[in-house]
Amino acid sequence: MNNNSKKIINDLEDKKIYINYPSSAILEKIKKFSIKTEVNKFKITGKIECKESLNIWKIFDKIFIIGPVWDSDTEYFSYKNSLNSVKKYLENVSKNQDFLYFTTNENIKLEKNILIIKNLDFDCILYNKVSSSIQTWLDLKDNHIVIIELDYDKLHHFAILIECIQIKMTKSLSSKIILQEIGCLSSFFKNLNTVERYKRYFQNLVNKKPEEAEILKLHQVIISNYPKLENFNDATIHFYIYKNKKIIKLINNKDGGELIYKDNFYIVLTDINCELSGDSTLCLKFEIDNQENTIFEFPLNIFYYKQGLYRYKKEDIMTIYNFPNDFKLDLVFLDTHKIENKIFTENNLIGGIKNINEMIKNKMNEEIYMKLSDQGFDKIISTFCGLMNYTEEESKNFINLLEIKGYRKITNVKPFKNTILDFNSEIRSTKIETFNKNSTIQVENKEGFYRNIQNREYKIIDFIIDEDYPKEIIKIKPKIKFKKKTDFKNKEDLTYKSIRHLHLVPITNKDESIFKDLGTVNYELDIEKFKKFFCVLNSKSNLEAKSKSHNNMTIDPKRLFLVSLALKHLSKKNINPENIYEMLKTKSKDIYIQDLLCLEKVFPTYEETYLLVTSDYNKLVLEEKIMLQYSKLVEVKKIVKISLFEQKFFDEIFLLEDLLEKFKFTFDKLIESQDLKIILRIFLDIGNLINHDFSTRSRKISGFKLSSLNLFLEYKGKEDFSLFQYFMECYDFTEIIINLQKDFKYLNIIRKEEYKKFKDKINYLIEKYKENLEIFSTLKNDKNTFSNFLFFVSEKLEDIKNKYEECRKRLNIIKKMFDEGDQKNINEILDVIEHLITKMKKYNQN
Repeated sequence: MNNNSKKIINDLEDKKIYINYPSSAILEKIKKFSIKTEVNKFKITGKIECKESLNIWKIFDKIFIIGPVWDSDTEYFSYKNSLNSVKKYLENVSKNQDFLYFTTNENIKLEKNILIIKNLDFDCILYNKVSSSIQTWLDLKDNHIVIIELDYDKLHHFAILIECIQIKMTKSLSSKIILQEIGCLSSFFKNLNTVERYKRYFQNLVNKKPEEAEILKLHQVIISNYPKLENFNDATIHFYIYKNKKIIKLINNKDGGELIYKDNFYIVLTDINCELSGDSTLCLKFEIDNQENTIFEFPLNIFYYKQGLYRYKKEDIMTIYNFPNDFKLDLVFLDTHKIENKIFTENNLIGGIKNINEMIKNKMNEEIYMKLSDQGFDKIISTFCGLMNYTEEESKNFINLLEIKGYRKITNVKPFKNTILDFNSEIRSTKIETFNKNSTIQVENKEGFYRNIQNREYKIIDFIIDEDYPKEIIKIKPKIKFKKKTDFKNKEDLTYKSIRHLHLVPITNKDESIFKDLGTVNYELDIEKFKKFFCVLNSKSNLEAKSKSHNNMTIDPKRLFLVSLALKHLSKKNINPENIYEMLKTKSKDIYIQDLLCLEKVFPTYEETYLLVTSDYNKLVLEEKIMLQYSKLVEVKKIVKISLFEQKFFDEIFLLEDLLEKFKFTFDKLIESQDLKIILRIFLDIGNLINHDFSTRSRKISGFKLSSLNLFLEYKGKEDFSLFQYFMECYDFTEIIINLQKDFKYLNIIRKEEYKKFKDKINYLIEKYKENLEIFSTLKNDKNTFSNFLFFVSEKLEDIKNKYEECRKRLNIIKKMFDEGDQKNINEILDVIEHLITKMKKYNQN
């Protein structure tokens, strides 16, 4: 080891986050690098210092190794070697395949264990996918390491990725940005605040315990003190909202739109009403002389936020322009609804292995894959062993390793010979009654179904309950906590008081800080001079003024801000507490859903009403006084709630009904299609021709899983001749293709929908129906207004439940037909069929 390396080790010895050159643990694995001398074997003799910690070694300008912390010395590669030499060496010494190589370069020439990170962007789901696969790989064996190749054009994304790996592995947030600590990289960073912000976004998602995530609506954007470009006064303003690099919202002032207000200081976008989920990017552009100039971009993850106002400064945005120091970006979010949070669900070894399968570039070893599949092993395990080119012995060792770690359910109970499509069986021909779009499902005992809604004698609609779903659908929001008013009694004896507080952040541990050994200093404070310049008389009027300012906190300020926005909207339509009841009765057609949402915001909660009633009316601000007026309109509040449910119900129910009809139509065709059976029969015969007639396999198979079609479609023989082409030349498929296109005409629509979410949506509507029925029962004068609507809701929900159950029965039949487990996602089956039909159609057209 040279002297410079020893000095680096001594300097970094006491640091808790290890950011250094490769330790001798790497030497134990890959020895000291030399172009002339190569060692083809990894060894492990070093002692693991802390398995929960993470070490990052820089071995080249663009290459980093991640692994456990080792108790050892440090050495590094010679910088005279080229990047390709380092890559090739790492591949050559990987005889035992104990590393994975992550890169964004899809044209990389290396072949072993290469994982491609596609579309690296501000995306917490992608960060989780990569960090989860790295965590899995390092957890499998102590001698496993991960190699990451940086792309300097995406350095900020890699910096976030490294932080996410740190959070995933150590369950803690680093105090610094790890890549910035590497000397040669620090100059490349332009926006550290974005990296810091995404660290907290990711930690929030990792630590998020609830099963639901909030969907927020971006209501308003206020941009203050923005930079002025040449010819700015003639500029057209464009405000974009991107998700997955696609525009989901565009606002501009081309046609004198009212959504954008602009002067020399402010740009205000109001009533945007764009629902956001996951990662999105806000972008402001000025169009001058038919050329768009990107002023700034602001990426964010919405699950970090709550309803309210958030302010950011110039250091938080991504831009190439010089912004004024007092630039501000204010974002106003409104709460809409919650969704099931499935972002980080597969945080286990099997989930991590699945992520590795999806990213790895290795060619599939079909022999290993088929052997493990024939033995009944799980698809994820079989695919992994095939992609890693494991031998049969290595595959057994890997499976044993998983079983040692507790994953025992990795084989199917049934042997392969009992599976799947038996074309000689007569059992499949059971007829299932099908329904067209105009069919109705009759409710038994309709006369007694809803005899007297005003006396609440109605049929209770139960929730849909599946074993693999939690029974609780709607979670009650926590009560709002209100801050206590400041007590000034213990300060009344002060003659003078300071003009305002000096905001000093107190330290938590004095013993380890600089303040421990300050000692004493001989000096004098001029108190009179201090009182002259920094104090005011503590008179009773001052106390009353202070008390009045604190009285503004009766209702939470963020809540009041949203109320003020709602009141502003209502005032434009001349809606106030005096006329709202009459308007709802006589001009209900002029009341839109936005008006109802604003009214809902203005009505105080029970706790807020109590605070308003018990406070001094004269000390309430204008918004609080109006809220107090609305609190007395109990009947109006009930009408608003039911009216809101009415509009939302009609927005949802017919869309649900239409999608369920399309699913049912497709499921029926999938069960009954003779054309599909002909195709599968030919596939089966060709498969047995390859594996039995012209191979050593002792017996033919009687069926196969539908996922095997993907391998069949990509199979090639000598001279690159496709097996699919051979299949298409075996039979005239012209009429079959036409029939399949008719039978599966809805495939592209329903493949984009999550079937399991239908149950949650239906249960949500049932829950809301029950809530509104309770409200309806307490109405005094307006029951006739809503009785027909609620009766319609009860019938429609019962009908939609029956349609869902019909679809579920067909779904179970399909899974049995293709020998798939209950947990199998129907979309995977539909994807395979769509891919097959598309490929056959294209071939036939050519």
